[in-house]
Amino acid sequence: MEQDMERKKDILKGCSRYDQDMKVLGKQLEKLEQDKDFQDGKYNSADYLRTYQKLRSEIEKIREQKIHQYSVIFQSINRLIDENEKQVLYLHYIEGMTWEQVCTEMNYCWCQVHRFHRKALGNLYI
Repeated sequence: MEQDMERKKDILKGCSRYDQDMKVLGKQLEKLEQDKDFQDGKYNSADYLRTYQKLRSEIEKIREQKIHQYSVIFQSINRLIDENEKQVLYLHYIEGMTWEQVCTEMNYCWCQVHRFHRKALGNLYI
């Protein structure tokens, strides 16, 4: 049972991993687009284009994976019956709120929010 809960948490945490990957690739793409050496004609345009297309392709691949993963997670969360269980998973894993922020948003103490979380993971089917 504990392994299953950890597996579910890992899947839910995947949302933030995709966000982090997108940020890294976005920064690389931005840096490439603003590269003075390219703008000054010091780069071979074929190399630049190849690098640019590779980054764009990686970004698109991650975007597609993220859309699919979010869809699976949203459907799973929405199948939960208890609204508090839905909300705690949504706020923490989808919105990326810290546990303290979740407690404040839901107006419950830390212990109660974690009870909702534990129950939600037990009832979640992914």
